[in-house]
Amino acid sequence: MKQFAKKSLVLFIALFFTAALSAKTPKYIFYCIGDGMSFAHVMATQLFYENGNYEDGNESLVFLDFPVRSAIRTYANNSLITCSAAAGTALATGHKTNLAHIGIGPDKQPLTSVAKQLRDKGYAIGIITSGQLDDATPAAFYAGQMRNDTYQIGKEGADSQFDFLAGSTLMKPFNRRDPSQPYIYDYYRQKGYTVCRGPEGYNSQKKCRQNTPSRYRYHTQKMVTLHDRKGAR
Repeated sequence: MKQFAKKSLVLFIALFFTAALSAKTPKYIFYCIGDGMSFAHVMATQLFYENGNYEDGNESLVFLDFPVRSAIRTYANNSLITCSAAAGTALATGHKTNLAHIGIGPDKQPLTSVAKQLRDKGYAIGIITSGQLDDATPAAFYAGQMRNDTYQIGKEGADSQFDFLAGSTLMKPFNRRDPSQPYIYDYYRQKGYTVCRGPEGYNSQKKCRQNTPSRYRYHTQKMVTLHDRKGAR
């Protein structure tokens, strides 16, 4: 099987399906969102790897060989040039919105992401990003805020009760306008998460190694492998 080009994908949204499976039912579904995926970006990368610039020889972007392919228009509701917030919301919810709107429509009413819909049906949900978890693209799957309200976005990550979240440190774990508000990492713990820092922290946590119904959260600068959770569909 052809390999993905290195560093071509930024965000993995993993929707875990661990129910009794038939031959026609996938065990896992991965929703992959790349950073810089216009035709020009994709073809420049494809030509780079086709011409022997990959360490294993001539290579190809695997998604170009998928049996079903399509193109989308990426403009925002109020601008021909989109942003991460508006684009992430469209990808997560299926609705176009204005610039700087995360998980909310142009009228600031909440939109429901596909991740939340599946969570509510009992499926286990995981988010992995090479960036920060409260950044616009991953946040579009769990938050409903304006982009500049980073603290509240971070809290909504814990409120989402998704089963697994992985990324680098939060942008604003403190609420500087209201110091009485909780430190976000403590807030995750209050919501039942185990917070693990780095591969060593992840591996040393018993809850992170065992297949238990516990919810846990892992911060790292690198991607990690997700593991199954008993009891999830």
